[in-house]
Amino acid sequence: MEAQPVVSWRRPCHLRKDGVFVTAAEPWRWWANVSWLVLFATGAIVTEVSGGLDGFPNKLPQSFQAPVNMILPLIYAITLVFWIAYFLVLYMRVGAEHKDGLLSNSLKTFLSCSYKFASFSIVCFSLIWVVSPETDRMDLTSPFFKTSLVLHRLPYLLLQIGLTTLAVSHSVYQLKTGYWRARSERIGRVAKYILPTYCVAMALNACINVALYSICLYNRPWSPPSWLVSIFQPFSLGIFFLGLFAPIIKESIALFCFPGQLNLVTVRFRI
Repeated sequence: MEAQPVVSWRRPCHLRKDGVFVTAAEPWRWWANVSWLVLFATGAIVTEVSGGLDGFPNKLPQSFQAPVNMILPLIYAITLVFWIAYFLVLYMRVGAEHKDGLLSNSLKTFLSCSYKFASFSIVCFSLIWVVSPETDRMDLTSPFFKTSLVLHRLPYLLLQIGLTTLAVSHSVYQLKTGYWRARSERIGRVAKYILPTYCVAMALNACINVALYSICLYNRPWSPPSWLVSIFQPFSLGIFFLGLFAPIIKESIALFCFPGQLNLVTVRFRI
């Protein structure tokens, strides 16, 4: 009978009888992205369903006219638990591998700084629900509307930069340590070309998104021409595939195809 993996997607961490806490980064990242998928799907559904409330704006309190602002923060609080656990495991793994001589000083510094910025951007994304771009009369020329719209969008732009930083640092780590080659020689050869391509696509997509968003926000209430919208829309959707679905696919391969080869991190608790 095949032995059960110590850590898996169903059990991201495990406390052994000798007091050693065992975990790995892969299941935490997998759950973080899956919870994000639930977050965005819930937001789309609630926004669509809540359109039926638009006919009764004067009968609802102001806070109840945006139901997504009440539901999504609760889901994102759960998502943050997975992300914080993921980054904590990453910090411990980088420190342990640097101590063992597997990572150079420069690579350790690069990874640590990248993880700090990515974690900061993911935490700051929760601010998107703090400020809603709306006024009493929805006056698009109002200075308040423009300021609130910028404050509402800045966390999203910061998140794209943070996810790009995380994608680059994660790919550099996997290439430098032979992460995929250690699991499969064939996958390792393919990953040598896929990971750099993925990083370039993620960086280009983020740069174009940030640039177009900045132009539109700066020129409010300017409405962009249809040709610019048609160019912008694929890149806007691209961040969901590159920043959400692609990591789920990568972590799923590691978790389900190579469950016994996860890079475990152990912590001993002493009482």
